[in-house]
Amino acid sequence: MSEAESADLKIPPGKYLADDGGKLAYFVDPAINGRLEKWDNGRFVKDSKYSAPKTQLMQKIITGIFDQKLPWGLVLLGALVSITLELSGVPSLPFAVGVYLPLETSVPIFLGGAIRFVVERVGRARGRVPASESEAEMSPGSLLSTGYIAGATIAGIIYAFVSANKPLLDTMSRYQYRRHAIEQAQPVESAFTQIARAEVGPDADAHALKEKVGEVEEANETELPKYVDLPAGTKLVLLDGSTATVEAQTSLQAFAEEKYGNEEKASELYEANKEALKPPTVLPAGAALKVPQRDSTAAIAAGAMVLILLLVGLGLFLRSPAPMASV
Repeated sequence: MSEAESADLKIPPGKYLADDGGKLAYFVDPAINGRLEKWDNGRFVKDSKYSAPKTQLMQKIITGIFDQKLPWGLVLLGALVSITLELSGVPSLPFAVGVYLPLETSVPIFLGGAIRFVVERVGRARGRVPASESEAEMSPGSLLSTGYIAGATIAGIIYAFVSANKPLLDTMSRYQYRRHAIEQAQPVESAFTQIARAEVGPDADAHALKEKVGEVEEANETELPKYVDLPAGTKLVLLDGSTATVEAQTSLQAFAEEKYGNEEKASELYEANKEALKPPTVLPAGAALKVPQRDSTAAIAAGAMVLILLLVGLGLFLRSPAPMASV
């Protein structure tokens, strides 16, 4: 739905699904440039949304041209700002890039420019001749920065591949969480609160406890279906579309283990039978729940990565071999 159509209907622009009668029933919020901060069930999903400022800018321009509703006031304002910058001796293109890029992207660029400025000033103070523009483009620092950009792009592709591959994602997620076994049967909410309290400590305020409870709840969305009770005679739709009847009372975890040899299939079975099954309200003794890793684990991993990048930048790691002298 274009912006013009959404303006006529007085609804946000985007993609909608309609029912048989043509009535809008569902708003499709993409993972990239998504607008929603939480789902209808109250779960916050803002952290799983990704921003693409350049794509969003191009979309604004293209849709404005086709819908003949281009914001000419902003376009003329940008042109006047560019002319003013050029007359002041400031390059307008880098300035424009810094304006529309988000803060988390522009800050590293600023820090990199500041480091280069300091290095060049120190070099001039020591009598080093400034490099020409062509030499600066092929300098080790420029090549290293280009490698970082290419590496970040490759890492993004790998991350997207892992996110789309559910078996691989499940395997890697085992190292993302710890396990906490419930000693005695208790309600689900009490178990989440108990785990969160153990994580934040007894002196934490109510807001911190609530946030941690939300993290624990989100981490165990695929774990709770394992403890769904299946009375004898329950009919289930299997993953291949066929049906099966539970002969004796059991849990969805045990049924998935018996049927597929993998208890992780319980979450998929629950999704296929969501209308017939009820989520568990009480967890049995011995139930194992996921607990997010502590911040110290992420801090150690980030520190190790920064140290490696620093060693590479200083030439102390992955140093190129010296050229052989000609005979």
